[in-house]
Amino acid sequence: MKTKQTYVVLALAILLLGGPAHSQDAGTDSTGSKSLEELASERRTRPLTELSADEHQIFIYERETLRAIKSGNVDQLMDLFISENAIVCPPGGEAIIGRDKQRVLFKQWLATKGVVLDYEPVDVHVGPSGDMAYAYGLVRWKNPGEPQYLGKYVSVWVKEDGRWMNHVEMRNVIHEEQLK
Repeated sequence: MKTKQTYVVLALAILLLGGPAHSQDAGTDSTGSKSLEELASERRTRPLTELSADEHQIFIYERETLRAIKSGNVDQLMDLFISENAIVCPPGGEAIIGRDKQRVLFKQWLATKGVVLDYEPVDVHVGPSGDMAYAYGLVRWKNPGEPQYLGKYVSVWVKEDGRWMNHVEMRNVIHEEQLK
């Protein structure tokens, strides 16, 4: 008999294979450049079908965090996926330490008209001990009155009480994108 955790992993794998977390943005964006899904796919060094169950789960959690952000569920995102003492290191800024500080920051930032945020994981690796992992991917963002950027990110995940939680996220710029 399969455990509840096995069913959760299978359901998450089905979600992963079923399409992007951000289907409204899946095609070419308004700049005429490639979508993040296309860019991430070009950078993959192994097929997603080769990910372990834990790697699939984290890959899906990466996509679910974006889905929560885009639907305005920042509180849910923070409670489900972000550890209490998590650190986010945005490009050009100081580290923000703590889930509660991040909650306030993201709510204020995402409430700003004209903010664009999109990201797509490229790959995930779980360490040999099975309790620590990292994901890396591509991120696209724009703040009002500023250029749009394409960047890369790394997220560090730690298994706490059998559950994967994001502990660190760092982003930086690859280049400024030309808007048409």
